Amino acid sequence: MHLTVRDPHSDALIAFCATYTTYPSTLTSNLLGSLALLLVHPDHRRRGIGTALHDVALAQLRRTPGVEALLLGSAFPRLLAGVPIDAGSKDWFAERGWRDSGPASEVSDWTVSFDGAPPHSSPVVPGLDFRPCDEGDLGRVVAFAEQGDGGMRQGKRSGYGEQFSRLEGTTHVEDVMVGYQGRDVVAAAVLYVPRDGSPAAGDVPWARTLGEDVGGLTCVCVTSEKGRSSPVSASHPTTRRKSADGPPEATSGVDTVLLVSLMGACMDRLAQRGMKHMYVDGLRGGDESMQKLGKSPSPLSFLSSLMADGGN
Repeated sequence: MHLTVRDPHSDALIAFCATYTTYPSTLTSNLLGSLALLLVHPDHRRRGIGTALHDVALAQLRRTPGVEALLLGSAFPRLLAGVPIDAGSKDWFAERGWRDSGPASEVSDWTVSFDGAPPHSSPVVPGLDFRPCDEGDLGRVVAFAEQGDGGMRQGKRSGYGEQFSRLEGTTHVEDVMVGYQGRDVVAAAVLYVPRDGSPAAGDVPWARTLGEDVGGLTCVCVTSEKGRSSPVSASHPTTRRKSADGPPEATSGVDTVLLVSLMGACMDRLAQRGMKHMYVDGLRGGDESMQKLGKSPSPLSFLSSLMADGGN
């Protein structure tokens, strides 16, 4: 459902709000309601238009059967994972009941140039092997991703399991890069390139807007140091730009090695398909890891916010 506001005199579009519902996990039949985008033309702000759109949108989402929680931003399809940190809108949304979704609420989008990547950028880990997924292993990858999702009750609403499972029975199963340590799945992500028909390319539009030689990477999951599957990517929430030269975020050594190894394997795979850059969508943490990969502009960062139980 989308809402618009037009100037009564000129009929010009002055405000827009996009909302939708989606299943956040294969483990639940409940829906996640997304307030995916709220825009008001600068000349028409501070007139209550944004507040009116916001309130109507949330009221309609709450009346939708099956909606258990509300997300400020979007999971999949992805517009923004939340409010861009640089936008200065965090307080406005906080006043209307939105709260950060926890310590890992900040996510970032990165663009990595393969020309800037150092040779052998993937650290060597004993027994660690990366390869494209086959149909027989897709169920294990879905289960691995949803250990981190944890279902609606635990507040993990990334929807990665749904994204992986959508590839079942298609030629795009091999777009899933899987990291194995022995027989265990310890990392996974979905690759895509422009105009190849991938569901991921349709759900995350930003890579193709950057150029024909920009491949995409989404649904990045790695095993945490505690041995639990931990999605380190999510969809866009509040935005600020972080300097790539700034101090890295705290990341466990195990997580960093796995993440850099996964990124290196994905860069190699995309390079084989003619890509020269990689757009990484919604990465949670991982600043230290991304800086090890070479040339990358400062990321766009977002802050995810949630209202549990439909905002009640």
